[in-house]
Amino acid sequence: MSLRCVSSSFRLLSYAVGLMATVASCQLDSDSKGTLPMGVSGSGETGSTDDGTDDPDSTGAPSIEGPRKRRLDIAPAFAGGVGVGTLLVVLDGTRIEYEDTQPDGSDLRFFGPEEAGAYPIEIEHWDPGGTSFVWVRIDSIALPDHLWMYYGDTPGFASLDPSAVWDGAFAAVWHMERGGSPTMPDTTAAGHDLQFIGFGGDLDVPGPIGLSVAMVPDDMATAGPLELFDPGELALTDAFTLEAWVSTPVAADDSTHSVLRKTGSFELQTLEATSTRPKVVVRPEGVAGAQVAELGSSLALDSWTYLAATYRADTGVLSIFRNGALEGSITVGGDAVARMLDVTDAALQVGHGLHGGLDEVRVSTIARAPEWIAVQHASMSDQLLTFGAPQPR
Repeated sequence: MSLRCVSSSFRLLSYAVGLMATVASCQLDSDSKGTLPMGVSGSGETGSTDDGTDDPDSTGAPSIEGPRKRRLDIAPAFAGGVGVGTLLVVLDGTRIEYEDTQPDGSDLRFFGPEEAGAYPIEIEHWDPGGTSFVWVRIDSIALPDHLWMYYGDTPGFASLDPSAVWDGAFAAVWHMERGGSPTMPDTTAAGHDLQFIGFGGDLDVPGPIGLSVAMVPDDMATAGPLELFDPGELALTDAFTLEAWVSTPVAADDSTHSVLRKTGSFELQTLEATSTRPKVVVRPEGVAGAQVAELGSSLALDSWTYLAATYRADTGVLSIFRNGALEGSITVGGDAVARMLDVTDAALQVGHGLHGGLDEVRVSTIARAPEWIAVQHASMSDQLLTFGAPQPR
């Protein structure tokens, strides 16, 4: 469009000189071929169509105006529920215009419904030609019904601290992506990086969330795990939540396949000689014998499963979850003091004797609520968010 101007002149009286001024009164010519300012249409509404995309220009092609944003709707089954948590956002070429972003995704931002105050984020894996994985921490009393994703800004934002993504109850979060590090990094502020102890397997292989570890031990009974050297680290005594994505090609075996363990205190297993059902085992100080909660059946072979286990000494409740659903639970006898877990000198180990894949191994010092675990599974399995069309802002 352009502006056709009709001018009218009049003479102004002045004490200095006689000035001639022309005031242009302009009207919009709808037949012309100029442009309006970004975000303004001839009707006075924002320059977007009903589906949220930009209005096409005179050639019929969409105009790429940035910076851009998209609305991410949270599944109604979870909106309004447990609020504080870290969620996974999975991106690909249908959910974000990679060509509009910075090469490393550093312009990416997430906001709540009010679009005020960016949430902390951690980009675990960024692939402008494929799938990217971004963790977003939501701090609210209740999970909102939608988020806003911003992108398309110019460089200049300060780097965000990934450790801010994980609340203080997370004692360790291992993405199981080594990325050239001599250890397996812990992305929380605790810095509980894992060491490789006689490790057998492959690193940085495709997993359910970015890259993972494929463990193929030569000696199933004594395979070296990933380990914390200091026995005092992660001595969980009164409560915990253990989480991991696991896969296994083994239906039965004479050895114990452990996801996480601190010998004499607690262990999350996928398989052992006497049972093919995953279980969580605790050994309280004042209660005789091992206390066990287990799944109702074995894991599907060569398929990724999200396992989680929780324990609270104050209530004695020990629970195990498969893919976000509670499947096994017991109540340990005795009082709260008797139900405290043994403090041992054993190091915490990840993947001892395990044959199969491990991804997103996490430890919390509290027993997470079942609703929290359900949200985590929905998030990590890409069932929580629905992406709206791109919009200018």
